[in-house]
Amino acid sequence: MNNTLETRREEEAIFQDIVRPEWMDKPSEELTDEEKAEIKEFDAKVKKLDAERDKRVKGLTTELQKLQTDISDICNAFNGKVVALGETKMEYDQAVYESEMLCIKLAQVET
Repeated sequence: MNNTLETRREEEAIFQDIVRPEWMDKPSEELTDEEKAEIKEFDAKVKKLDAERDKRVKGLTTELQKLQTDISDICNAFNGKVVALGETKMEYDQAVYESEMLCIKLAQVET
């Protein structure tokens, strides 16, 4: 959503249902030609809206998968850095302990 929490009105309109008027539920024998034409228009609008919804859902699904992959890659990179830093810390700790052991041995030799 372009790094915002706000949604655009067009996107919201896609996910709102179109209410079918009650008169459209009459038997086809009772409908006039104008009403039949309006029903066809209504059905066309519903089909168009469904197609737009499907397109939007597919786009959002693709974006979600991309974002999940990006998050996974970032987490893996972070975990790799943490492991590398842990190994570096262990190396420095080992060097410090070796220096302390050398100091202790030197102190024991002098006494």
